[in-house]
Amino acid sequence: MPNSLGQITPLISDFTFGELSPGMLGRSDSPIYHRGAMTMQNFVPKLTGGFRKRAGTLELGKSYTDAVPWLASIKISGSLWYMLEFTNNLLRIWKNGVTLLGTTYTTTYTLAELPYIQFGWAYPYLFFAHGAHAPAALKYLGSDTFSFGDIKIIGSSPEYYTVTTATGSKTLTVSPDPMLSTLIANGKPISGANLAAGTKIVSFTTNTIVIDTFPSANGATTVGVSQDTILPFQSAGNYPAAVACGNQRVMWFSTGARPQGVWASIIGIWDTNSMMQIQLSELLEYTVQKMRVNGSNQPLDSSNVVVSAAAGNTPAYDDTIEVEEFIGDADGFTGDIFSNQNDLVQWAVAARDIIIGTLSGHVMMAGNATANDFAFQHISQTGCAPIQGIFITGGILFIDKSGKRVMLLDWQGSGVEFPAPDTLSLFAEHLFLTDPIIQIAYESCPVPRLWCLRTSGSLVALELDDQYNVRAWWRFVTDGVVKSITVGYGVNEDTLYLAVLRNAHVTLEAVQTKDWSSQSGTATLLPAIYLDCAVYKYNATPFTTVALLGDLEGKTVGMVGDGMYLGTAVVASGAVTLPNGGAYPASYNTAVVGLPFVSEATPMPIELGDVLDSTQARQLTIPHVGITFYKTLDAQIIGVQGGTAESAVLGGVQGAFPTLFSGTEIIPMPSGFSTGSIITIRSSLPLPCEVNAIVPEVTGYE
Repeated sequence: MPNSLGQITPLISDFTFGELSPGMLGRSDSPIYHRGAMTMQNFVPKLTGGFRKRAGTLELGKSYTDAVPWLASIKISGSLWYMLEFTNNLLRIWKNGVTLLGTTYTTTYTLAELPYIQFGWAYPYLFFAHGAHAPAALKYLGSDTFSFGDIKIIGSSPEYYTVTTATGSKTLTVSPDPMLSTLIANGKPISGANLAAGTKIVSFTTNTIVIDTFPSANGATTVGVSQDTILPFQSAGNYPAAVACGNQRVMWFSTGARPQGVWASIIGIWDTNSMMQIQLSELLEYTVQKMRVNGSNQPLDSSNVVVSAAAGNTPAYDDTIEVEEFIGDADGFTGDIFSNQNDLVQWAVAARDIIIGTLSGHVMMAGNATANDFAFQHISQTGCAPIQGIFITGGILFIDKSGKRVMLLDWQGSGVEFPAPDTLSLFAEHLFLTDPIIQIAYESCPVPRLWCLRTSGSLVALELDDQYNVRAWWRFVTDGVVKSITVGYGVNEDTLYLAVLRNAHVTLEAVQTKDWSSQSGTATLLPAIYLDCAVYKYNATPFTTVALLGDLEGKTVGMVGDGMYLGTAVVASGAVTLPNGGAYPASYNTAVVGLPFVSEATPMPIELGDVLDSTQARQLTIPHVGITFYKTLDAQIIGVQGGTAESAVLGGVQGAFPTLFSGTEIIPMPSGFSTGSIITIRSSLPLPCEVNAIVPEVTGYE
């Protein structure tokens, strides 16, 4: 510990735990204390140390009729993915998150039910599970086209027939002959296109099958008659709440009638008639010859005369059809997880094994399970929220049942003992104590990042690198209320997409690239954007007016033209006019206009001592602070919370493309400030700011 005449310049550069809970104040004995911050808002902690200003968002368009949506996404290939925009009873699809396709799809999901849809993806099918709805699938047909509808389920030993349906008749014309060899058809389930789930046979003849419900459409179709009297998923109370696709099967979980139930389809998912078989067994038919006998078990001849020496006759033998039930490894199967509670399956994730998150813990089913060899292994007692878990390298990310903890289940395969789930939000618990999580999304490239949408409609993000023990939390703060999020899969990097409610409008937005460009942008190359709900305009013919969508009417927006910050304006009649003439250019070829946001980071109070001799209760004299910047145009330093800010790198309104600053600035602490140990960095202009290190000059303490 230096004396009061000494001079110390502590290095503050490690923010790899991001914003820490207030409970960590005073815990300077913990290594975590020196790797975090009191606040980290709209600054992104870097895995290598320091932090940088987050990117802004680009406006894509409005949701359908400005309705609140729920977002999801599917990846087709390295360069093709689709964003799904669900609203009340409707689905719209955006190609690569940018181009809205012309076709809409009618669904039965209400607005209140949308957060509870769970998905299983096995190209080209996206399967839907919801406990109040029959399982459904969205099929990618190619060339930006899809089909959507309920899944047709068929059971054990199905037989298939070509029929003609008519909406006004329950009688199906059949070809070929429907005289079923081993099935007693009356009362059996029948499944196929144009038939509602749960349809059964009333009667049949050589040319017709009579069913108990009217078909939904006219035309020829293939139907299957099932051996099972009762099929799963045929009525309310029997719809699965979760789904996962893995190892060539679709697995369904938890109905109202069987909350611990698991159903697995046949290997290959579909049969040759495009129906999903939840096939539990098969019936093998073969012909044997049996000797003809009477009621007393005496042999009979071909004339039914008892065989005797006196008659000189011989026994007659008849062909007889035998039926044997057997189970093949590739068949479907069903079972129960057998929790010690009447447990609900909240979600399921397919990796090499199937991890099942329940209300009370986790259950694993080995990925090589077959219909003859499957079992459920309980691996944790940490209950889960009904938010679908995410498989990442090294484990499963999930939310605990309170919605207040972000957890990682370390997955190393069925042959390795599972450690207890790791609480990733342990040192940032304040973020969720009164604001639980309702949706998550995960980016894997270029930096692993988990996004968490909270009940309040605000976002927090976690920079995650398990190898280097990086768990950096930060807040994404924007004007408006975030209603839903998803991640889009670009060729070079993943991107967050969000639906934001503001001014009674809902806009769909995409977070933009974080890198500031040396050029102001072109028709195909966007500049860095540090404004939200931004509109980017390029035109080879210079302009001064930028049109905006109605959701920003009356809002104060920031303006950047040809890479220069031009100040603010209030949106009127759906447009703003960029300043021009005089100190400004006469017109512009590129412009970015959007909502400004403030980035702010406050490191933990400076600690110069150790556990035995701490400076936490001391007031430090800090006349100057050195800040190492990288490619920065706007930053201010605040010596005390709420105090006066002094510029470290002055951005301001510009009349020419600026030169980015990299280097160390020595900044006097704000006027009147002589003691204290809290330093805040702020950036409020739509310009880049990146801080590598903060070095306060401490000349003494009291």
